[in-house]
Amino acid sequence: MLSRGRFAFTRLGRASAHGLGRTSLGPSGAPAGLLGRLNDVRGWRRTAAALGFCVGSTYYYDQYYVAHSDQAVAASVTTTTEVVPSVSTTGDSEVVQPYSPISERGLEISKELRKTVKTKEDLEIVLYQYQPCPFCNKVRAFLDYHKIPYRAVEVDPLRKAELKWSDYKKVPVVVVNGNQLNESTEIIATLETVLSKELKEEMFTEEEKKWLFWLDDYFVHLLPPNIYRTATESMQTFDYLTTEGNFSWFVRETSRYSGAVIMYLVAKKLQKKYNIGDPREDLYGAVTSWVDTVNEKGTNFLGGSEPNVADLAVFGVLRSLLNFDTFDDLMANTELRPWYERMEIAVGEPSRLKD
Repeated sequence: MLSRGRFAFTRLGRASAHGLGRTSLGPSGAPAGLLGRLNDVRGWRRTAAALGFCVGSTYYYDQYYVAHSDQAVAASVTTTTEVVPSVSTTGDSEVVQPYSPISERGLEISKELRKTVKTKEDLEIVLYQYQPCPFCNKVRAFLDYHKIPYRAVEVDPLRKAELKWSDYKKVPVVVVNGNQLNESTEIIATLETVLSKELKEEMFTEEEKKWLFWLDDYFVHLLPPNIYRTATESMQTFDYLTTEGNFSWFVRETSRYSGAVIMYLVAKKLQKKYNIGDPREDLYGAVTSWVDTVNEKGTNFLGGSEPNVADLAVFGVLRSLLNFDTFDDLMANTELRPWYERMEIAVGEPSRLKD
């Protein structure tokens, strides 16, 4: 714990473009002139944020990594940029059960909700989220497209106090008319089943299931090595804490600085774990596979003239990158823009209720 905290603390002090980066470092890695800076309110606050990180670094490393794992399936990940999705295998010759986006529990909940929910207005939804989380963005894209009103609760990524009532501590968590749903694909699949005019034995096409599996099993693993690729990019992902949620100043700053450093380290670990070579090139290849599939259909969306569940899920994950360098690079180096802009129009304005 001590070595990790000291290493990260040193990196934090060297981040020249962000707050503490303006503090020079002494030979031990601690900010030079520390006592002098305590006389300055801004300096004291920045120092306090860094010290808070050092205390909580080990806990944050474990918990934040888990929170971003959502529903990863054990799988071998190809290092080529030519991605061929499959729902019948997880790599090599290991065969798994046919993939279903919705569990038995989700199906039972949807059946019960269908008894009382006649219109979208009958749905009372609370989404517990991190604003930039790709899994949470998947859920929001679905809700926004279907114009389903919902309340959003921003979860403190360090303490998760907003989820103290739940045994399940990852995001997203959705409470629908008193029923808790976990994991992004399960949430949107359950809601899709509730909204469907008729309850069919198979609610999703094989193509939808194939791409939902690809998204959860392969594509999301490419995101951390890209959005946390450098110290600057890592800081971008936590800037949302300055505007979202009702957090104290100390919680905001501690989470911002500690989160950025810890996720930078986690990203390197994930890159190695999933055999990702060049993160950007692998991401470009994966996005190109999706875009080529849509273009080959000769329609605006994978679902045809209207987006289907797979369109919404992929769009939601990509929309989570919107304010990051990763998004700009994707637009510049792939043919993503036409489909993405069509999706923006189709999804429309957020249906989130104002607090």
